[in-house]
Amino acid sequence: RDDDTLPPRLLSEPLSDGAVSGTALTRHELDVMIGGYYAVRGWTEDGLVPIGVVHAMEMSDLLLDMPGA
Repeated sequence: RDDDTLPPRLLSEPLSDGAVSGTALTRHELDVMIGGYYAVRGWTEDGLVPIGVVHAMEMSDLLLDMPGA
């Protein structure tokens, strides 16, 4: 999950124009969006893909010597 982020600039500089001019995306808002993305995909809160999801997607051949695979 630590790798799923945006460059610091996008979380600190407000937008300069458009309907949301003057606002910036907060780290909390990004975390909520990332959590929602994981949930929709059926992943863990840490962004890991459970073995059951891998099997359901018929991608088991991508698993290499993993316990429980």
